[in-house]
Amino acid sequence: MCTGKCSKCIGITLFPLAACAIVCNILLYFPNGQVLQLSEITDLVWFFHGILGAGILVILPAFMMLGAGGAGCCANRCGMLLSVVLAVLGFAGGAYCVVISSLGLIGGPLCDTGDGEYLYPFRNNTLDHKWTRWLHMWHMHEEKKDKYFWNVNDLQDKH
Repeated sequence: MCTGKCSKCIGITLFPLAACAIVCNILLYFPNGQVLQLSEITDLVWFFHGILGAGILVILPAFMMLGAGGAGCCANRCGMLLSVVLAVLGFAGGAYCVVISSLGLIGGPLCDTGDGEYLYPFRNNTLDHKWTRWLHMWHMHEEKKDKYFWNVNDLQDKH
């Protein structure tokens, strides 16, 4: 039995997911709908993990999977090879997005320390002190203190 119908279903599902990743990455450039200076935007956003990784690199296999739903799809060995290559490319793009997003969560937010200078007060080179546990340092995070505090309390209660 040909898996063309299943491929078509997966391809259709990947389009809104990739579009969501692209939109979410674009929204990172405009937090709360505000246009910020380049120095006020976190450095990991410039890796385009949502646009390139989970967006474009996932849309390519989605197009191939939609084309695989046609008649006689299983007899096309070249098309099947291309489908596998694009699926690996889509997986690599998704993995890239997860890695960059995880690095952002580990490093913590970019903060205005009160004097107009933006830096990462919670970022360090070890995993011993996660920024979510440094509640005593939230006074350093003037601008976004109230926006992130609910998230930190949630994580603190689970540990």
